[in-house]
Formats: sequence, structure tokens, C-alpha cells
Amino acid sequence: MRILVLSDSHGHFYELMKIIDRHRDINKIIFLGDGERDFDLLKKEKEILMVKGNCDFGSQLRTIELDRIEDNLIMACHGHTFEVKYSNSLLLRRAGELGVRLALYGHTHVQSLEYTDGIYLFNPGAVANGQYGIADITKDGIVISEMIID
Repeated sequence: MRILVLSDSHGHFYELMKIIDRHRDINKIIFLGDGERDFDLLKKEKEILMVKGNCDFGSQLRTIELDRIEDNLIMACHGHTFEVKYSNSLLLRRAGELGVRLALYGHTHVQSLEYTDGIYLFNPGAVANGQYGIADITKDGIVISEMIID
């Protein structure tokens, strides 16, 4: 399964649309918060999993979502509740407790990919800065790609 991983669009709808139009081959979109309203304007052609960010005021979304893809447990969060601007240790600990293989987070606006204790931690950066990610998840493994709008 090919997943488009997005975060922190903050009203940059043009960049969001450019990314989505570029990747018509994806199966699913995971949005990690701070721009929930940007998705109100999209046609819901793909399955979209979304979580609440710290700037999604009044949102009814949850702060954490879990999804199982090809026997891999995926965790999506914005990251602010795990204090990711300071360290990934709280996020890594919670992902380990849940048995997560891929923990997706945003909030910092900085792309980051780590592999620790059998867990991928991936921040796609900010759509507002032209950054995003692709996660290819198969029975054979997980491949993460950091992407930038050119």
C-alpha cells in the first residue's frame, strides 16, 4: 500500500493540491494535523486518516489514530502531546508500548526519519514548506521517502 503522509498545511491549500495531484497512485492519505479545514475543500477520492493538531481549534478529531496495514501497526499523531519539539523519547516509548512499527508525527515542520528498536519514526515536515512523505508498506517491509515540492 502506498500512503501519502502530510502534516502542517496551515492553510496552504495550493501546495496541498499540488502534492495530491502529483501522487494519484497513492492508496491512502494520512494527515497529521494543523490544517484540518484545508481538507474540507478536497474531493474525498482517497481514504483519508486525520488527527488533530495543536492549531486545529474546535476539531472533533482524535489526537492519536492507529491503523493496521499489511500486519504493521501504524500510529498517527501530531506530536505536540509527546513534546516532539524537544525529543522523540515519549513518542518512541508510547509506540513501543502499543507494538507500533511506524509512528508518524508532525508539529516540528522539520522532516525526520529514524529507526530505533524496530520502530520507524517519521515526520514528513510541513506542507506549508513544501515537504511531505511517501510510505510504501508491504508484507516484505516498510520504505519511507522524504519528498519536497520542486
